[in-house]
Amino acid sequence: MLSKEYKSAYAQKIKKEYEIVREQYARKRTRGAPVTLEQACENALTLGWNNYKPVRPEQLGMQTITDASMSTLREYIDWTPFSMTWSLAGKYPRILDGGSG
Repeated sequence: MLSKEYKSAYAQKIKKEYEIVREQYARKRTRGAPVTLEQACENALTLGWNNYKPVRPEQLGMQTITDASMSTLREYIDWTPFSMTWSLAGKYPRILDGGSG
């Protein structure tokens, strides 16, 4: 609910934002024609689970790692979910360099 005083300016702002979103979306579209349902079905992934035999781990259950340093572990941390949760623009690790996407 907006006052008559702010309604027009707000509507214009939203219109401009939607225009920008449409332009960004248009630039992201694929250049080729989409495949048909039949083509997609013909190209379906076949995994062959009937012949798969999983490898048994050497140790079952929970394991505690006590001799790993943070400098070693930080190489394995993907901060992208954290960045997305806090609405930070960009993907890890480029976000740390000031890059986006």
